Amino acid sequence: MKRSTASSEHPWRAREAADRLHDAQSTEQLADMLARAMVAAGVQWCVAAHGRVPTVQVVAEYGPAPPIPRTLRVFSRGGHGELSLELSPTYPVYVTSAGESALAFIAPEQNATTEVLWHAARAILESLEQRQQCRALEFQLAQRTHMLETMFELVRDASVETSRERLLHIAGLRLMAHAATSRVFIALYDGEELAQFWARGVAIDATMLRALPRNLLVLHSSAELPGAVRQWLIAERIAMVAPIALRERVLGVVGIGARSDGRQQLLDDAFLSAYLNALAVAIEQLALLERFVEQERIERELALARAVQQRLLPSLERMYKTGGVEIAARIEPARHVSGDYFDVIERNSTIVCAIADVCGKGMAAALIMAHLHAAFHLLESQHASPAEVLRQWNRLLVRHTEPGSFVTAAILELDAQTRTLRYANAGHPYPFVLAPGGNTALLDRSGLVLGVVEDASYEEHVLELLPGSIVCLYSDGISETQCLDATEFGIERLRQIIEENAAASLDGVVESIFGAVASLQAPEATPDDRTVVLLRLATP
Repeated sequence: MKRSTASSEHPWRAREAADRLHDAQSTEQLADMLARAMVAAGVQWCVAAHGRVPTVQVVAEYGPAPPIPRTLRVFSRGGHGELSLELSPTYPVYVTSAGESALAFIAPEQNATTEVLWHAARAILESLEQRQQCRALEFQLAQRTHMLETMFELVRDASVETSRERLLHIAGLRLMAHAATSRVFIALYDGEELAQFWARGVAIDATMLRALPRNLLVLHSSAELPGAVRQWLIAERIAMVAPIALRERVLGVVGIGARSDGRQQLLDDAFLSAYLNALAVAIEQLALLERFVEQERIERELALARAVQQRLLPSLERMYKTGGVEIAARIEPARHVSGDYFDVIERNSTIVCAIADVCGKGMAAALIMAHLHAAFHLLESQHASPAEVLRQWNRLLVRHTEPGSFVTAAILELDAQTRTLRYANAGHPYPFVLAPGGNTALLDRSGLVLGVVEDASYEEHVLELLPGSIVCLYSDGISETQCLDATEFGIERLRQIIEENAAASLDGVVESIFGAVASLQAPEATPDDRTVVLLRLATP
């Protein structure tokens, strides 16, 4: 406690002391300076106190002050918000408050000098409180600005160039800085599985991380968790665990160690909660970016695969009426690449045509199709018969593909000069021949689908055609299309379209077929690869 035996000073010193009241930087300092000024102005003694209503603490006394309790109670006096002190014996007292601060002083007498100095002190107290409130607001604003900047930086970090490991590293270091700790871990989950973790200062036990509750939606003290997990967290000096959650879906858990300054980690830390929410958004954003990048990569690969597959198909633009045969074909993949396959090879006056449908869609089916294409061209260079092509294809599939890789296929060999059609079928939808006048011959002789039994054999069948006959090969994506009337498109509809458009070019007939399928298809029907190949013998 500050004490002085001085009882008076020159008047100019009193005025100087009063002027210095404006230099006070705190309520305690103002109380001390006010007491000095009172004594300097000639008051015999003075006791000053400050604090918060309803109590104040004596912080300064100057002159021969009588014994006064160190803690004084403040109470309201009158109905106008006036304050006073509980004091015995009674002395003149001055009490005021501004905001959360209270200022009081006790003197042996009340006069004009004490009144003037007191009113000056009251004004300065209000100014100090306003400055303190401004500083508090500035501090809060700085905190919020820092929080927003940190949130922005965190979300910005979740970019295409940032890996998940890098994001967790950045987030972990920022959490360590904010929580003033050297011990932090971050664990991310994929469903019930531990997907990834980052740690600093913690001996990670993957078993314990997997055992952490997945339903954490608020911050918890590590002592609140059950069993072995709690013991592990305490042993690693983890003070609290917090969820990384997005829309009540927990993506991961953060463990934060004790503060290095000895203070307690706060479970109601607004910055920490906001930061973890932003981290959840950043992780989700990065996951979306990763999926987007992966999808883009797959799209590029599929586009490349489709381009390669298209080059494997015959160039129908270069096909011409050779040996008296007109050819038209079209293939529509259900996806980027097709499991359907067709090919046409000219051999003198003979046209060899193949059509196949791999069980399944997408890349796996397209790879099998590529194998069939290579084998078909090799076998045709050796003048293999339709039945031999199917036999060799079957051996290839059984030996070099996974069980369950089934293929239906049909091979036709058309000699335009003799108008002889040879064919062999391995479970493919039956081709048919539409003769002039509307007579239809269904090529309904078939063997086992390819890829089931290695030693399967296939028969070859022969048919004589009339001039102008149209041979139609197609995949089940055409014939089995579900229509609006709940029926399949079927062979009969296909035959009628060909017959109705027989006078048109074969390209026009193919266009009519695909147009009819598209218009009749039910909205809920599952799309399939679709292929049509037409061959027409010339008329004399």
